Amino acid sequence: MLPGRGLSLGRAMVGCGTQPTLTIQSKNLKKYLLNTKLIPTESPMLKNLQMNSTDRLIINVMEAVDLEEVRILHNDDSTLEWLTDPTHVSPLMQEQWYQEISLSSTSQRYIARLKKDQTFVGVFRIDRMDLRNSSAIVGADVVPELRRQGMATEMFKYFLDYLFKGCGLNRLGLETLAINTGAIKMYKQLGFKQEGQLRKAIFRKNMFQELILMGLLREEWSDIQ
Repeated sequence: MLPGRGLSLGRAMVGCGTQPTLTIQSKNLKKYLLNTKLIPTESPMLKNLQMNSTDRLIINVMEAVDLEEVRILHNDDSTLEWLTDPTHVSPLMQEQWYQEISLSSTSQRYIARLKKDQTFVGVFRIDRMDLRNSSAIVGADVVPELRRQGMATEMFKYFLDYLFKGCGLNRLGLETLAINTGAIKMYKQLGFKQEGQLRKAIFRKNMFQELILMGLLREEWSDIQ
């Protein structure tokens, strides 16, 4: 699995608006969606958020200049152990993946950097974007040296607001290994609920592990704000 291509197990979307700092090829995407009649002309899916930052982070669509930092994060053993496919990625594989995801209408990657010095923090993934059913799969990876500092939570809160309020989605889902207790605790604090379990679905740490399915609805997110 190429960087950020699958689900992070403890871990993407198209831009919902035409705001340059948040969406990639958003005008082309809007034209495509309208031409294929997947959404009405005035769909709430095309609304923008007004900011692309949090208290500590700047959020932007992944660009070519970010690729090597993203690849290094992906290839870190402490990241790979939580991914569905723990395959190391070469620079060529990364470039091929980037070309594919840049054209995707169902997946997107966003980069988070520290406001104070532009230090690379991590990647937020949106996958399986389904406008007809108003849903997507989400997740995030943070560089090892900045973990356990609330960065992932800050990224998630920003994107939950973006996807539920800015894009009007109804449901967000994710999948994580049952042994990734730290991530599960964070997801529950954000309001995600366990919806199912795939028994012995992922081979990791020399044994088959359970895969936990979690979901969050727009009204549930609104209730905890």
